[in-house]
Amino acid sequence: TSSLIGLTDFIDAEFGEPVLTGAYRDSGLPSGVEKGIAGFIPEVSVLRFLESTARLMGNAEVGLSFAGAVSFTCYGVWGQHIVQGDTLGDCLARFKRVIPLHTPYDSLRISADGEHVWLRHTFPTSGMHGYRNLEYATLGILIDLCRQYLRPSWLPQSLDSDMPRPARTTGSEDTYCTTLRFGAPSIGIAGPRDA
Repeated sequence: TSSLIGLTDFIDAEFGEPVLTGAYRDSGLPSGVEKGIAGFIPEVSVLRFLESTARLMGNAEVGLSFAGAVSFTCYGVWGQHIVQGDTLGDCLARFKRVIPLHTPYDSLRISADGEHVWLRHTFPTSGMHGYRNLEYATLGILIDLCRQYLRPSWLPQSLDSDMPRPARTTGSEDTYCTTLRFGAPSIGIAGPRDA
């Protein structure tokens, strides 16, 4: 049930209770479902929740607002387990091992490409209505994870999006302080091998 933890608190604080209530209603999720101890929120419901938030806010790219507001530390015991690694490598190995417990159909890959190390996350819902906001939030979470082990000001050298290029990219470039490459096979962040 941790898929929405952090997001719901942020939406309530920044956009107000009517937006949060509307997002729950439109997604078919009961209010506060993410705070339960056991349960599963289908990724499609998360997309509906994010899409409803975007519609209610009149901001098709509301996920950019979430990018700096959510972190693995919001994800309860699951997230705490991940960030207990001694190094970023340990943390990513933990993440890769336990991602099926959070979302059984997503995948995480770590690879080297020239001077870069890539962290790539693939969602089965890629391309579905509302996915862009999930992608934006996820890129922020992955960047935050790296910053916890490298330095708070760390910036990725490159970001990949598996969505088509939107008409405007200014918002994403301002949010992440780097250029997104659109149309990639998965979302991803790249840092130097020696980081």
